[in-house]
Amino acid sequence: AGNLPGWLTLTDHQNGTATLAGTIPEGLPGSVFLSVVASDDFGSTVQGWTLSANRRPIVEILSPVGTRVWLADRSNGLVVRGRVSDDSAGPLMLVWSMVSGPATATFDEADALETIARFPADGVYVVRLTANDGLASGSRDLIVSVGSKPTAPGGVNADYFLGRNLEGYPVLSRVESTVNGEVGAGWPPSPVPTSEFSVRWTGWIVPEYSENYSIIGRVDDGGRVWVNGVQVGNMWTGGAPRDIDNTVSIPLQAGVPAKVVFEYYQGSGGGAARLDWQSPSRSRQTIPASAWRSEDPDYNRSPQIANLGDTSGLVGEPVLLTPTVTDDGLPAQPGQVVVAWGIRSGPAAATFDDPAAASTVFRAEQTGTYGARLTAEDGQVAVVRDLAITMTPPAGPGPGFAGWISGYPDLEGADAGPLGDWDRDSIANLLEYALADGDPLAADRTILPSVEIVEVGGERYLQIAIAKNPAAVGIEYVVQVCSWLGDWVGGDPHTTVVTDTAESLVVRDTTPVSAAGRRFIRLLVQEL
Repeated sequence: AGNLPGWLTLTDHQNGTATLAGTIPEGLPGSVFLSVVASDDFGSTVQGWTLSANRRPIVEILSPVGTRVWLADRSNGLVVRGRVSDDSAGPLMLVWSMVSGPATATFDEADALETIARFPADGVYVVRLTANDGLASGSRDLIVSVGSKPTAPGGVNADYFLGRNLEGYPVLSRVESTVNGEVGAGWPPSPVPTSEFSVRWTGWIVPEYSENYSIIGRVDDGGRVWVNGVQVGNMWTGGAPRDIDNTVSIPLQAGVPAKVVFEYYQGSGGGAARLDWQSPSRSRQTIPASAWRSEDPDYNRSPQIANLGDTSGLVGEPVLLTPTVTDDGLPAQPGQVVVAWGIRSGPAAATFDDPAAASTVFRAEQTGTYGARLTAEDGQVAVVRDLAITMTPPAGPGPGFAGWISGYPDLEGADAGPLGDWDRDSIANLLEYALADGDPLAADRTILPSVEIVEVGGERYLQIAIAKNPAAVGIEYVVQVCSWLGDWVGGDPHTTVVTDTAESLVVRDTTPVSAAGRRFIRLLVQEL
């Protein structure tokens, strides 16, 4: 056989057959060429294959940043956003799901890379983004602490890669108690090979003293160290076990977590990696498990959106929205909350006077219910608060003459009174209101009642016909008659109603014209 990779085993059955078997590691390139040589005393034969491996999709959670998030207020939805890459050109199936939690978490769109996660109760949840390419699945978990501040677990995160350059997908990710390993002495862990691998440890150390510390990597072969983003040691070359050259000290504060990243690679032969600390008050030692935290203990609390709920307004009128948005100022960069308003649904377009301000004005020109969303993001965590805004038609004029005349805002003072006659058509405003098609701003005498003489039972009588305003309320139509002006009387027995509907009133005099010599009839409108 040729030089087989460590994950592949050749078994010769001594009967002219052999078996190749193994488990393809995560970090294997897309294809590998394999060859097998069969030989005897008379010659040899070579057979080669190209092995194409379908790697499982690589899943990342981009927002929130980190493996755990603190959602301070469960009334806010949590924005979760992922990224997936795959070596297959086929479609990917995505799904967000809940692994564990005190209640059932839900997702607005469980099959989208970006969606809103909602949590009905306080507690610790584990949610997962899974991608499947039809042959294999990849996933990534996120821990969500809802309500109270989480407690950082101990340990340091270790990601192991095939090759020297920390490239591709880790073949193993786990939390280790500390950084102190020697090749061949139970390290590295399976399935990592004993040569040609690399590791990235990430964690937070809690110093005992407020003073300068040296964080010293001891390696065989190469390593480099960062503390709070500052590189304090770099020796990315092979060699026997030794301290990383040019290690510099850095000031740390007692009890204040400091982020440490230690990268290491192993070539061939012996190998070892250890991370020590030393300060004026602390003699050099391997950083103990008690000092490590696998998550930043100074958790970034999510922004909080409050004082925002469903509301209503009038079409064409401003709707003032005044929520409160608070934050803890973390992360240090950018440390400033960015807010944004958006419309999620509605019967028509709607706008915000300032969509980048928490307090703003909503406007819509069509009735219906609009779904609005306020998003607040601090650079690591984004939350949302949704609300429904119901827009109704503006209030029409109130009942009666007063409401009707208010629909003519140009009329003021006496011109807007019951006896006003701004259009000078000799029809008072109250009568304009009582009659069909009355308009106090348009001179039109054709709306006045019509009077005629009708013959009934051989006698002739005055009769008046009035086209009423069917929407008029709070008024009374009174028809009066007389033989001498000034002696007006009305009602039974002086008049008789011929027709009385919402739109028409016809009244006839009960005294014949011939009996009195002359007769008069009129309409009187008065407010009740």
